[in-house]
Formats: sequence, structure tokens, C-alpha cells
Amino acid sequence: MTFLCISGTMVKAQYQPIQDPALANAMCIQCGYLLDYGCSALDTNQAVVYKHNYLAFNNISINTANELMYLKLVDTLNVHANNLTMLPAIRTGSAWKNIDFSNNLLNTFPDLTPLGASLRTLNLANNTLENINGLDKLSVLSELNLSNNNLRTLPEINSSTQLETADVSGNFLTFSSLIPLADRVKNKNQCTFGSQRLLTKDTTLVFPENYAATLEIPVDKDFPGLTYTWYKGNAVCKKTAANKLEFNTIQKGDSGIYWVLITSNHPKMQNVVLATGKLIVKVEDCQKLLSYNFSKNVSCDNSSISLSSISLSNTVWPFTVAIEDENKGQIIIEKGLNYRVPSGTYSLLVFDEKNCSLKQKNALVLESPQSCPSILSPNGDGIQDLIYLNGQNEAQIINKDGTVVKNILLPNYWDGLNNQGEQVPIGSYIILRKDGTSEKVTVIR
Repeated sequence: MTFLCISGTMVKAQYQPIQDPALANAMCIQCGYLLDYGCSALDTNQAVVYKHNYLAFNNISINTANELMYLKLVDTLNVHANNLTMLPAIRTGSAWKNIDFSNNLLNTFPDLTPLGASLRTLNLANNTLENINGLDKLSVLSELNLSNNNLRTLPEINSSTQLETADVSGNFLTFSSLIPLADRVKNKNQCTFGSQRLLTKDTTLVFPENYAATLEIPVDKDFPGLTYTWYKGNAVCKKTAANKLEFNTIQKGDSGIYWVLITSNHPKMQNVVLATGKLIVKVEDCQKLLSYNFSKNVSCDNSSISLSSISLSNTVWPFTVAIEDENKGQIIIEKGLNYRVPSGTYSLLVFDEKNCSLKQKNALVLESPQSCPSILSPNGDGIQDLIYLNGQNEAQIINKDGTVVKNILLPNYWDGLNNQGEQVPIGSYIILRKDGTSEKVTVIR
């Protein structure tokens, strides 16, 4: 039975199996007397008080290294280029001065607070770390390498720390993190900030034409001393002091691919340029008609119509709806109300106060029932001055003598004029369509 003497007290060995065979073999070579059971278990009591200047477990395909946390008094711990994905919490009382866990697969790292008074060198390069906790507690840190991770922010370095070197390149860090770090590095030439990765992902933005629009990137909002240079394609379109580009009324010509370069006037940031991903801007028709429906009650005289429903996309402002006939003009209508309108083919119009409009042709067709007498009274009194003729293609209007008095393209209105622009005499006329159908019209005054 193995005992360890600590402060005059005999402590029984506490063995913990080492999970990873690669780590067990490496520890067996470098500190074998801490292990037992064929170098497969660590005496945790001895490990806690074990002092060593340097232990290296590099490039040996370690997957788990939980037992390393017992080696609290080792000066330098190098576990470079393995397959570690996570580590347990750093034990209270640990006094590591130099640690290197670079080139692993770590997406988290334990809180560094227990190493606040001891850690001088920290190398976590080439992992997938998204945050670092306890960095602000390291009061004697002199060398820092966090390059090529997934960091978007950093806690501020301890105010008593004076870094000799720092490398945070290859992350997603912005000036709000880079500038406080730069202020803790003695020599700016020993600080590597550049070559940050694109700060934002490619994004598609769709705007309706004629409306106000804003392109905004979530980078250092309201942070002082920055210049945002906006590009459309490869050409500079504007420079701003804020993280957004505003359009009073965006137009279809503003569609395109935008991106941004960001610079700072801080003296230690003169060579640092940050870039964003693409903002793919699409400007569409300011209104799109999705659906509409009219209810109608057709009669021989004026028909009754009501706009039952209408659905638009891209509309922002209140809009007005009208129906329009080229010969009768516009009639403003409101949804749900009844209107009396003559027979005819009407376009549907929608427009708003921003001059955004759309036109749907042939949206409403009102044809008098065949049982209705076709009467035309073109005397200018506003009653039956026009008659609507439905159908397609051409038609001939023939008098009782069989003479063609008018050629007309259908659908259309007839106002009682012949091909010479003169009023036809009162009497009966035949509308003969190209498809062979016909109807009788009586002209009275």
C-alpha cells in the first residue's frame, strides 16, 4: 500500500484510471512514479504536489486529458496538436506558468481565473474557441496567442498586465475588442491583429421600391473613431461614421452586392482593416398584388359591384384602390362598399402616398345579360352614351342596308360614331364579330 507524507500526515494513495491510452503512455515515460497498475492509473494525491519544470504531450492523438488537471504545480504544460475537444475545470491552487493547448479541437476552455497570479504564457491557437473566460484575471500574462479561433469578443485584459506579444488574428474580432487589447501590449510591433475573418455572413435583403431603406451591419455600433467604407460591387459608394447606410427612397437601380471595409483612427490600428460578408440587396416592385375578389350583380343598367378582398405584399403605407375604364375614367372604391357602375372592362389600380402604384388590367369585366335590350343614346346626357361590346378581335357594325359603318376592335365601347367620326342615324345596327356571333343595337336620341 502506498502512502504520501504531507505536512507530517501519511496520506493513502488515491488512484484514478487514466481514460486515454495515449496520455497514459506519455505520462508513464515522463512521470512514471505518479502512476500505478501498469501505468494506467494516476496517484492523484502525489500528482497534486508534483513539481516539474516542463511536461510535453505533443502530437500523440490524445482525445481526453482530464487527469492533467491534477498536475497543479507543473510550470509548463504543453499539449499541442492533439484531438482534445474539452477539458475539465482548472483546479484551485494551480500554478501553471506556461500552457499550450494549440492545434486541438477545443470549442470551450475552462475558466482561467485560478491561474490569475501565475500564468505568463497562453497559447490556444488553432482551435474553435468562441469565448475565453477569466482572461481579465491574468495579472502577469506576457504572451498571448488566440489566433485562428471563432472569437467574436474578448474580455478586457487585466489593467495591471503588460503583454510582450499578442496574436489574435484569424478570428471575428472587431475594434471594440482589438483596441483595448492593443493598449495592453508594450510594443505595437509585437501585436498581430490583422487578417480577421469576414465579420458577417452573406445576407440577402429585399426592399420595396420607393420606400426608405437601411443597410446595417452588426459591427461596433456607436464605437468611436471608425470609418465604414461601403462598396457596391467593386466601387466605393459611400463612407459613414456609423454602421449603416441609409436610402431615403430606394430604387431598383440600388439593387446589387454591397460589402464594407472598416478602419479605425486609433494609432495602433493604422494597418488593421476589417471586412464584412456580402449584403445582397434586391429592390422589388413597391407593391405586389397577391389576390383580389369582386362580388358583382350584373343588370341591364348599371351593375352593382363590391371589392370583397384584396391582398398585397411589400405595402407599408395606407393605399387607395380604384377601378379604371379608359373611356369612363377612375372610380375610387373602398373594400366592402357597393358601387353602381356601367358595363365594361375595368383595370384595378392601387396607389399610395409614396407614388407607389400598380395596375392589373382586365381585373373586372361586367357584361350585360343577353336578355337586356342593347340601346345606345349618344346625346351627351351621360345616360347610355356608350355601349359596351364584348368579345375578342375585330367586329363590324352594319346598318340595315348591309353597309359596314364602323370597324372596331373588341372588347370596346361604341359611341355611335362611324369610321368617319360622324354620328350614325337612329335605327337598328348589327354587331358582327369575327367568330360569327352577332347582336343587335338600337340607336336612339
